[in-house]
Parts: sequence; structure tokens; C-alpha cells
Amino acid sequence: MDDSKSVLLFSNCIPVKGASRSAICDLQRNSFQLIPNTLYDILHDYRGKNTKEIKSLYDNEYDNEIDEYFKFLIDNELAFTTLEPELFPSIDFSWKSPYKIENSIIDIDENSCHPFEKIFKELNDLGCKSVQLRYFTINITVDDLIEDLRPSLDSRIKHIDIIMPYSKGFDYNKLFEAHERINFLTVYSAPENKTIQKFDTPIFYTVEKISSSQHCGIVYPANFSINIDHFKEALHGNSCLLGKISVDIDGFIRNCPSTPYKSGHINEISLLDAVVDESLREFWLINKDQIAVCQDCEFRYICTDCRAFTIDNEKYAKPSKCSYDPYNAEWSNPSDNPFN
Repeated sequence: MDDSKSVLLFSNCIPVKGASRSAICDLQRNSFQLIPNTLYDILHDYRGKNTKEIKSLYDNEYDNEIDEYFKFLIDNELAFTTLEPELFPSIDFSWKSPYKIENSIIDIDENSCHPFEKIFKELNDLGCKSVQLRYFTINITVDDLIEDLRPSLDSRIKHIDIIMPYSKGFDYNKLFEAHERINFLTVYSAPENKTIQKFDTPIFYTVEKISSSQHCGIVYPANFSINIDHFKEALHGNSCLLGKISVDIDGFIRNCPSTPYKSGHINEISLLDAVVDESLREFWLINKDQIAVCQDCEFRYICTDCRAFTIDNEKYAKPSKCSYDPYNAEWSNPSDNPFN
């Protein structure tokens, strides 16, 4: 390796330091690589210096280790060498959104009687991009689901996710033909775990039973969101609740269906009125750097937070459904560990 050159991470590869190790988040390839904190310090503290300068800063005592570190980065296509590091500025992580609402959850059970025309119209007026409908403990038919979604057809909503119970013989083709904006479909209480594609839409079958909003808030690597939009959002606000508004099974408007505060009933107030309610927005700007334990975690900007279920119900405590310990780099629930 030419020591006169600098080793720079690609602009989409962002190092994040944790208590015991660090992660390089590849926001383009939606992946991450774990690295020791000593390498993070070199990348962070000496960015732009050439390899010879960095080695001399350590009195040339660790030349072989530094060469191995940089070889690892280049071999894994995380970094490159250059004589002109000043030509490669860091990426701009400022965050702005033109939307009053980013995403929404609508919960439905057998007793729900939601005014879908009103809900989708108001979500459209708020500029909402994504909506998730979660059907609990009911056997929804394809015609019922198509009708619930019908008011979304004339909206600007880009993505619709569905969570629904398994139903033998359910006509997915008919559903996807009627609603092309369905982005992801989760089918719970299924006979087996598997994922299939229908009309380019993934259908995720799980044997797990999802019976209420209490199922929400589980943090594990399969739910990591490794992309620049999520990363920016997590730097500036809450990675789950920022820009979110929801309607629970009884029609009450909340930040998330599991958060305690109710802004009002969907039949009595509009989503446009609810979204300016400061109490509903209580958690929007709480980012991971403000949350105990999470602030020391190398995954803090790519995981999805939860403020509804926290340790001892404390506002700034770690999510109670996260089993990761960043101080020992261990998952207390081994099945959550992506490296098992």
C-alpha cells in the first residue's frame, strides 16, 4: 500500500462508535461492518491524513496493524486511497422534510368502524408517504381489504404495508391488481415461515401470532433500516415516531397506537388538528443520543426505536424489547444475534 496516500471511507459508509466496538453503516448497500474502536478513532480523528502521517502519530509502533485495518476496509469496498482527500467532503446530514406527516399506522380489529374515506383524505392533505394497516384477530376477506383501501387510490400515498392474519385461499393476485401501491405484506399465524413474491411485492409469512399493538417495539437486526433517509432522520429525531400519526382500533388518534396519549377521536377531530397537538408530538424529536444505553450503541442510527415500551416506562430509557448490550457487545436473546 502506498503510504503517501490517504485512506478515505466512501461517502455512503458512515462509522458509528459504540461502547465496545464500532460499526460502519453502508447506506448504499444497506449493510454494516463491525470494526474495533481503535480503527474508528483513526478514521475519525485523522481523516484526510496520509498513511505515513498516521503511522508516525503512533510512533510507527503499530504499522502492521494499521496496514491490516486499511486492507480490511479496501478489501470490503468500504474505502479507497487518494492523494487528494480534500476533494472528497463528508456527506451532508442536514434533514428537512416537505411533509407534515411521514407515515401512519391504522389498527383494525373486529369492532373497528373506521371512516377510511376521511382518514385517507386527511393523510393525503398532510402529505403522508406511507401507511401501514394492521388487522388483528379478524379474518379479513380480499374484498373487505380492497374496499378499506379504495379511498387511497386517489391519494399521493406512495407505500402501503399490510399486516393481516393467514387465511387459506386468500386471493393475493386480486388484491395486488386492485392496489399496486402495496409495498409489503406480512401474514401472521401462517403454517410456516417463508417469503414469496407476488407482483414484485414481498409477502412475508410468519408462524408468529400478532394479536394487538402490544406486539410492537421489538428491536433486532432484521428490523434495522440501513439507508440515508433513515440515518438522517435518526440523527435529528426519533427513528420510529418522528412524523408519525396513528389511529388505534377504537378510532383514537395517537402518535403510535401503543403510545398512551390520545389526541381525540377520528370521528370528532381531524388528523390535521391532531398533528399540531404538542402532546402527540412529545416523542418526535427524541433521538438515540438522548436515550440511556442506546447513546452508547453502534447500531443507534440504523435501528428502529420504541418509546411506547421502555425499561421502567422511563421516557429516556432503552426500549424494553431490545436485548442488545452495547457494553459487552452481546444479545441476551441469542436468536436476535445476526452472527449466530
